[in-house]
Amino acid sequence: MLKRTTLISLALVAGAIVPGLAHAQGNLLQFVQKFKGKFPSEIKDTQAFDNTYVARLSQSFIYPLEYDDANGLLTMGVPLDFLYRRCKKTGEGVGTTVMGARVAFTRQTCDEILLKDSSAYIGNSITAPGTPALFRSVKEKGLEVETVIKPRKGKGPTVEYERVPRPPKIDNPYETTAHFYTIDADVVERRYFVPGIKTPIKIETR
Repeated sequence: MLKRTTLISLALVAGAIVPGLAHAQGNLLQFVQKFKGKFPSEIKDTQAFDNTYVARLSQSFIYPLEYDDANGLLTMGVPLDFLYRRCKKTGEGVGTTVMGARVAFTRQTCDEILLKDSSAYIGNSITAPGTPALFRSVKEKGLEVETVIKPRKGKGPTVEYERVPRPPKIDNPYETTAHFYTIDADVVERRYFVPGIKTPIKIETR
């Protein structure tokens, strides 16, 4: 099971309407909670696998972020593996780090969803026709990545689950209990937006 802490904020748009898709759409978090750890032979609700599921990820920090003014191309690094993260505050506390420093922290419980076989996505960059204005907008506001997925059934569970505790740190003062899911799914569509702009960025295909 892959474990990692990603310093990005994430949000989910469940049941959002994506033009051009004929599939019914469902709630991604409800899907992974219902089918976690279940093998194909144990699944009776096969209709849920006919649906598509939509996640919208807000990434405030883009790296790498480069603009080639001569060719009018913008290159952006995006975490294409992470689909969803939502946290709920459960309390506050004060503790000591492993280095002996005192730190005040927030306790939270988080649901996190990652694409299975995510090594194929980590570190990927996308290229888009750009302008200096677009470069500055992405640098200032970040990106919103909308991903539409369709679950698939293989030999093992479509959804794997692990409860992951994460202690607070000085630069990340949160004591987190993460409900960590990985889902085996095909990416149907992915679109990129500057926050506050409804028109997606046109991405170059290779």
